Amino acid sequence: MSLLLPELQRQLRAAARGSRRGATDERPRASRRRLMPVAVGALALAGAIVFLLASGIGGNRSSSAAQALERAADGAQRGLAAPSLAPGEYWYTRSIQAATTGFSLYGKPALIQSRQVVERWVSTDGSGRERRSTDGLPRLFGTPAERARFKGRESRAPKPAPYDELVPSSGDFRSRLGLLTYAQVLALPTRPAAMLERIREAALRSQQQWRRVAPESPLAQQSLTQFELGAVEGALTDLPLTPGSRAAVYRAMKDITGVSYLPGVRDPLGRYGAALTTQESIAGFIDGTGALAKPRRVTNELIFDPRTGVLLAQQTVLDEAIPSVGLPAGHPIEYTAYAVSGNVASPNERFIAHGHGEVIAPAPSSPSCSTAGPAPAQLISAPIPKAFLDEFAVLRRPATGQDHLPTSTTSGPFPMPLDVSSILENSVRLLRTSATGARDYMLIGYRRVVPALPPLRCLSGRSRVQYLRELARHRASLKAPPQAVLCVVETGGNRGFGCLSPAEVDSIAYETSDYGHPPATVTGIIPDGVAEIQATYPRGQRISARVEDNLLVYQVDMAAPNATPLQVTWLGANGHVIRHLVRP
Repeated sequence: MSLLLPELQRQLRAAARGSRRGATDERPRASRRRLMPVAVGALALAGAIVFLLASGIGGNRSSSAAQALERAADGAQRGLAAPSLAPGEYWYTRSIQAATTGFSLYGKPALIQSRQVVERWVSTDGSGRERRSTDGLPRLFGTPAERARFKGRESRAPKPAPYDELVPSSGDFRSRLGLLTYAQVLALPTRPAAMLERIREAALRSQQQWRRVAPESPLAQQSLTQFELGAVEGALTDLPLTPGSRAAVYRAMKDITGVSYLPGVRDPLGRYGAALTTQESIAGFIDGTGALAKPRRVTNELIFDPRTGVLLAQQTVLDEAIPSVGLPAGHPIEYTAYAVSGNVASPNERFIAHGHGEVIAPAPSSPSCSTAGPAPAQLISAPIPKAFLDEFAVLRRPATGQDHLPTSTTSGPFPMPLDVSSILENSVRLLRTSATGARDYMLIGYRRVVPALPPLRCLSGRSRVQYLRELARHRASLKAPPQAVLCVVETGGNRGFGCLSPAEVDSIAYETSDYGHPPATVTGIIPDGVAEIQATYPRGQRISARVEDNLLVYQVDMAAPNATPLQVTWLGANGHVIRHLVRP
């Protein structure tokens, strides 16, 4: 096990003495360990902020920025980075994550900020543990009257669900530089030019993937600079880098253009460091209404300690205040603060504060409130239900060599539908391949029963009455016969079609998706004989869309989940009405 490195302690004490003698540009931080794996790609907080536009702000690197990055590289080069993992050891990290979302439960629209503590234990084979817990009570931003109504009710406000689960071995570390074995992590470049090349390759790969699979998403619209900084952040937090590789990352940052430098920035934990920044426009807050849905200007900050090469935090701060809810300019509306990391002997150990450093202490024992996902769907042999054969001619034709599910795709394992526990192997049919390479498959499966419930203490925000209702539904589902459903899944694209029972094929509960702002993409599975649909929305708005390969895809200038039409008319090839459907 590795405790805080003596050299790091010595340098931090010296830095503190220098600050007391009058140093003003950068302040010392509390002694912390180099931090590693905290995945930042998507905060697991309900309703994370969604970015609408991302672009670097230009400008050349200043001499002070180059000096700060060089000092950080020197600190890492002297061994102030992650020590090597011995067999059986785990790399432990702790971070605090927060996001701000719309909130109107107690009256007029307001904003609420919730925080989580995220702990991870990762071994050299990728196995380990992840634990998320609530970090204090949520904070409300609203009028004085709304804040007064909220006071005393904080504990009943919605919060991110806690969980604690073991992570099976994957053989590698996940990072924005790619999936790397521990040996590959140790072999990462120590030359700045080679590291910059790895960073740019990873950034370009991520950018192209987002533009291919989700071209309308805010992430796909980010500049390459944003993806480069994301790769930097991932390398410094997701990987136990050697001192040479960590130093190379900081030296490579000198050549990333389109960012600005701030010499003195305070992170959400009150620590001081330097920051590389970009400015963006963001969409309104998720679930924000009225003025709170208006796009806001923000600054993204990547904060690091120039003395030690430690990444302190990533935060998104408001450029302008929102007076209506008392949210000041400069407030971090979204952040991940990297608190501590180091080697431990088991996933039941962690670091805690002790005096001016940290010591190893027992962590909560093995997970008691696991939220491990359902087992993957299994391929089985069974006849295709007649109700689906009568509706979809593609299921009546013999299967060909292309009618099989791939085991994986370029972006990972094949996305089996989570709705089903089993799939009829002889039902798989390739419907179409788009010009962009997306492939749509139709298949039949059996819907999962309602999963067994964990103890009530593991379900944050559930009342006993709600828990008993869910328990009754689970018991009833165990008595019901298996339900066959038809699903469409897509690889290499970004559309979801869901799964339907025979009765639901005639419904208009189409799947809708967006990224926090209009337009929403509406998708549906339509039986044979329907060539076109006419959808009616509030205020008489109507949309006509063609049906191709039994698939319906169109966009409407609304935000999900309000994009499901009020009425739908199915039309045949000659324009005659096949069916008229009205939403219940």
